[in-house]
Amino acid sequence: MATADENLENWFQYLERMRETAGALSLDTAPDLILFARQAVADLLTTDIAKATFEKQVASSTGLVVTDTTLGKATTFLDLMNIAAPSLSDYVLMVFIAVAPAPYNFEHSGDFKKEIASKVFSTAALTKVVTDHLQKDMPAGWLTAEVQNQLSKAFASADHTVLQAVMIVAAI
Repeated sequence: MATADENLENWFQYLERMRETAGALSLDTAPDLILFARQAVADLLTTDIAKATFEKQVASSTGLVVTDTTLGKATTFLDLMNIAAPSLSDYVLMVFIAVAPAPYNFEHSGDFKKEIASKVFSTAALTKVVTDHLQKDMPAGWLTAEVQNQLSKAFASADHTVLQAVMIVAAI
């Protein structure tokens, strides 16, 4: 069974496969993964043939099922990934749980994400462990200095839940 780190790494590999597939179909595909994630699906997959080709090639390279319905529901490629696979926030939450100290690392995710982030990750060493794992698991440039600063503030705040900290990381 894949670890939380492997699941997060795989999520980004699948997004990269989508970018490569879209790039073969449209010259307007962003070369950068973050920019691609923000691109509108409708701007790159403009014909029925492009959509059908994309659906088949993504299924072949990732095993993800992408259909006309999922393409229609997604505004951006990030949306599409979050529809076709468990969401980025789900995988980021799994990493948070995996690196959390006892007793939090055994909590059900529904309970864990309601915890106050500063209570769970109460030391600089614990927040560094989270950040180190995320930096290892995510492509370069995704966890920017600004995102890390916002995450540090969430970990220091008595008001931010784990879910709010996760959403800082999962937002682009």
